[in-house]
Amino acid sequence: MNVWQRTLRHRSARIGLELRYGLLPGTQVLVHRTNDRTIQFAGQHEFLRFTRNPSAPAVVDAVVAVEGGNNFSEDFSGTVGAAISKEFAGRGAIYLQPLMVFNTRPLNSTAPDEHTFLLGVGGRLRLWQSRTYVVFEAAPQVAGYSDGVDHVSFGIETRAGGHVFQFTVANALGTTYRQIARGGEPLAGSAASLPSERAP
Repeated sequence: MNVWQRTLRHRSARIGLELRYGLLPGTQVLVHRTNDRTIQFAGQHEFLRFTRNPSAPAVVDAVVAVEGGNNFSEDFSGTVGAAISKEFAGRGAIYLQPLMVFNTRPLNSTAPDEHTFLLGVGGRLRLWQSRTYVVFEAAPQVAGYSDGVDHVSFGIETRAGGHVFQFTVANALGTTYRQIARGGEPLAGSAASLPSERAP
């Protein structure tokens, strides 16, 4: 049995559904639920925008989030940080997300640290003039909780009307901030979700 067969035998897909609502220009709130019954509530507010080139702005957003297991009834975690994005005139974007994620250490872990500081990096590249993008991200743990390997993923994203759909192959099944902070394994499975980044 090769490594792909072992991976598919022991792992499955994680589906995350996300609803975002814009309260004010530059301000949005969201709810994200995964098929393991984790629910995450989050808010994002733009507080800096650099528009030397209006078609390729750079934006800094503040990010806060809280999540809980079993339909937000237990095992809570919080996240604070920033989302920094740079667009490239309709061709794609790059992202940097410094995030402090609290209560990330699993109960069965022997790691000394309970919380994790992540430095997420990612990007998306538009395929010609289509509504399809290639996306990638990594979330290395800079400090705090360890265990396992850092989260890495790549995938395909497509857009239809006001909706964004993404199929992702990752070394972990997580789609919330804490799930991503817990990392994964060299090969783990796939996750289908709506992305958490600002779309260009």
